[in-house]
Amino acid sequence: MLHKHYYILLGIIFLWSATAYTQEKISLDAYLEKVVVQYPQIKASEKEWEAVQLEEKIAKMRENPEFEIQYAHNRESSIFHGPGVESEIAIPIDVWRKRKTNMQIAFTEVMQAELDYKAQRAEILHLAKQIYTQNWIFQELEKVMDEHFLSLAELYRKDSIQWSIGTISEMEMKQTKIEKEKAYFEWLEFQNEKIENSLLFALLIGETHETFKAVKRDSPKNIPLISWEDVADNLWDIKSKDWEISEKEYSLDLLKKERKISPEIIAGVEHHFLKDPGDLSKHTETKWTFGVGIPLPFSNRNKAPLQQQKLKIEQSRWEKEQKIIELQQEWTLLQMRLEQGKKKIESFERNILTEGDAWLKQMEKAYERGNISWIEFMYAQNNWRDLHIEYYENLLEYWGNLHELEWWLEQGD
Repeated sequence: MLHKHYYILLGIIFLWSATAYTQEKISLDAYLEKVVVQYPQIKASEKEWEAVQLEEKIAKMRENPEFEIQYAHNRESSIFHGPGVESEIAIPIDVWRKRKTNMQIAFTEVMQAELDYKAQRAEILHLAKQIYTQNWIFQELEKVMDEHFLSLAELYRKDSIQWSIGTISEMEMKQTKIEKEKAYFEWLEFQNEKIENSLLFALLIGETHETFKAVKRDSPKNIPLISWEDVADNLWDIKSKDWEISEKEYSLDLLKKERKISPEIIAGVEHHFLKDPGDLSKHTETKWTFGVGIPLPFSNRNKAPLQQQKLKIEQSRWEKEQKIIELQQEWTLLQMRLEQGKKKIESFERNILTEGDAWLKQMEKAYERGNISWIEFMYAQNNWRDLHIEYYENLLEYWGNLHELEWWLEQGD
């Protein structure tokens, strides 16, 4: 009699297969397009970038004039009596072109924000590629896990019959049962991981996990040989540091200009009632004044702010050099991982997997004929499964490195 788990799993596998069959296949390009449209974080990054772009327009605004008005209700003096009004306006003159420097600072901030937006968008798409690859690898690995369990379930069925007629011992039959149970729980654990991936896969495009599934991709036969010099000038981290240095240099220039004398045009008007209003035509008096004001910077002449800004510039320059060293190391290691990964995948696909399949069939026939022990056959079963799992783990890692290579190369677009 078959174990109840055998029937249960057959039903589960059938339902899973039916669900997978109804899922619509979606290419990687179509999937990434949906991610760009649907994923909220990309939209948030776009709005943040658009908001920073307005800094340029804000920097173009001229400095506001200063307007002052005074009113005296009962002003007493030798000349005036009664209410009086005085007003004055001061219009700054941008002799040192501080407005232009502010515009340059704003431009560097916009350029840094653009690079930040591109980096965030690329990071999300890189994650989407990884999840997409995991999705189709889970589909392929599921066939391995199904076959492994079903083969053990079939072996348990046969061993149960053999035990019932006294061909094998109860101990051997129970050992087969234990291995089948272990494979069953491994299968359930795998399905949980597969469902988690399907949920992430759907979450990025705003769908349910039953809607779409990824399409298997063939590994590229050739990887372009690209030197560090070909990619270094286009990397966003380095460009961002360049703009950061420019921003600090412009800020230093602005500090110097703010310490200089900046004249301003001054215009004023005074309107008062006269003390002796006998002559109606001279009942009131208005005075107009025009001139140029020159504020003298007697205070805040300390040079510490300038020295501090210069040190910040030097700090950013050294940080850029450090970033170049780190990125060059990452690039070199990536090239090594790609080369090693390619060799592993080629080795698996060229002979390891096919030889593993052939070896398992031979061991199965040998076990049926009684030429090998149960332990030897179990070892062959588990080794076959582990071999395929190792292949797909290496394949996932290899594709992850390929996606990282794409991320580096996309920065030059």
